[in-house]
This record gives sequence, C-alpha cells and structure tokens, in this order.
Amino acid sequence: MRAQSVTSPFASDIEPPELGEIHAMTLHSAPPDEPSAHQKAAGPRLARCPVCGAASFTPRTTVQGVALEACNGCGLLVQNPQPSDDQLAAIYGANYFIGSSENDRLAPHFDLVKRATAALQLDDIAAYLRKLGPDAAHPSLLEVGCGRGNMLLEARNRGYEVYGLEFSTDAARVANRKLEADVVRVGAIDKGTFPEQSFDVCILADVIEHVRDPAGFLQIISRLLKPGGIVFIATPSIESWSARLLGWNWMEYKPEHLFFFDPGTIARLLENAGFGHIEISSGRKVLTPDYMIGHFEKYPVPVFSQLLGALRRFTPTALLGKPIRVTPSGINVLAAKRTS
Repeated sequence: MRAQSVTSPFASDIEPPELGEIHAMTLHSAPPDEPSAHQKAAGPRLARCPVCGAASFTPRTTVQGVALEACNGCGLLVQNPQPSDDQLAAIYGANYFIGSSENDRLAPHFDLVKRATAALQLDDIAAYLRKLGPDAAHPSLLEVGCGRGNMLLEARNRGYEVYGLEFSTDAARVANRKLEADVVRVGAIDKGTFPEQSFDVCILADVIEHVRDPAGFLQIISRLLKPGGIVFIATPSIESWSARLLGWNWMEYKPEHLFFFDPGTIARLLENAGFGHIEISSGRKVLTPDYMIGHFEKYPVPVFSQLLGALRRFTPTALLGKPIRVTPSGINVLAAKRTS
C-alpha cells in the first residue's frame, strides 16, 4: 500500500522496495532467545481482545522482554502480559524522545522532522476533509499525546483553533511556551477531560499503540468529536515493509507498545467505535539520515544498527542533516464519526 504523492519542499521520497525484492534479505529466520526474568513485563494480562472481544491468544515469541501473542479471533498482535505502570513510567522519562534533550546531538533535528512530518499529515487531513464536504471556517483541533507541540504549531499556522493533551509535564510546558498560550493540558484522557462534541479534528499520532484500552479510548475520542468530526491516527503496522523485512527484529517491538495493528484490525477497531469513511495509507514521515541512525542506536536491530553506525562515519555532515521523506514502518488512518 503506497501513500499518494504530496508536493513538498523537502527532498524526493524514499520508497521501500517491493516485498518480493526483499524476501531473500529477511532477518526473521528465528525468534530471539527468551530474556532474563527482570526484563519481562510485570503488569496485567490482557483478558480480551479490544478489537473482536475474543478471550484467547496464542503465544508467538518474546523480543527483549516484549511477550507477543496473537488474538485467536482477529489476529491482532498484542503484548501480553503488559508492562506495569511503574515500568511504563520509567520508560516515559524526560529524554524519552530521540533528540528531545537540549544536550542531545540530535536536538537540532527534532523540531525540524516533527514539524515537517506534521505538515505532511495535515495535508492528508485537508484532502480528506475536502472529500467529506466544506471545511469549517475555523475548525477546532485536539491532539492527544501532542509532545512538544510541533503539530499544534503547524496546525495553528493553517487556521486551526488548537488544543493539546500530553502526559509529560516537561513536554507540555515546552509546547505551551512554543504556542505562547496555555492550550496544552497535562494528564490522560477520560470522559470528563473535555466537553463532548468539542472538536472537528482529533489527531492521534503514535498514540493508539501505547494505550491500555484502545477500544474505550476511541469511544471517548468519538464523544469529543462533533457530528461528522474526523480522527487521524498514525501507528506502526505489522504489514509494513520494514516489519516484514526485519521480522522479530522489527524496531517497533518496544516495551511501551502494547498493541501492533494492521489495516484490518485498526479499521475494525474504528468501526466498533462508531467511525466510517475509513481511509488507510502508508505512513510517511520526514526524517534526517542522522535521526534515523539515532533511532536504530536507541532501538538496536542486529547487523542493521552496526551497518548504519559505520555509514555515519563516512557520510558528510551536510547529508546526515538533510530532511528526506520516508515510509518507514506505519500507516496513516483517517475516519469520520458516523452521524447516525
């Protein structure tokens, strides 16, 4: 599945090879060994699938403490058991995002790639809205998990009235400073966080895979949207080219990722929550080569990370910092709240 082309001031797209071309290079010939006990998730077991409600799962493998099981009803891949709240809190520290620390050598890349990716995603949202009907004069937009506010800043520049919700106090403080307004709240979303039917657009970029109850989460999002309001989701996909190439070494098998969707399971989850007009495309991002190499340093992939590290040493600095469009590991999903 390939995303449609979008005019951009950035360098030309890097598209992945077709699956037939990479089959011989796949790295998932054997699952990794079992981790030591202290690496394993110590939180709750998932009793039912959030997509289809099935109560049985088949173990697949364990990747660096991430125990992966597949739902026997719909095939949704889940982490089971899940990390405890304490384990997750330890992961989501002040330096969770690559380049988010001022002392990080990738800090200059952070806002650049986030703003540029936000621009691509907002282009997709605008195109989707045009298909549905006339745009609202001043549409209101909520981003859940807004980080340091780069999406909100880009959206406000396009005429949106923006609001954000962020779990990290540090990130929310940075976002409000950038926006020069107190529009980002700190905390997790629940039924009383915002009034119902408040927003025209809700953005969930790299969020849905982190929440413990994605079905209940989307039902809350539906209530917050006005009739006909839309949701945009960006999430890793187990059917992406990188997932198929890297197999059990896929960089998205992280302890903080609780669910691993594909186009079928995410569409069914949205339908169950009252959404329709679902459109799914490959998840495009703008990254720099140095930022991508930094990702594989933080989330190592055997052989691949070492090769990229060697590549950095022989690549000119100007090229390492050049923004390029890539289709790495995810999907973009757009859906509209059903009015009846």
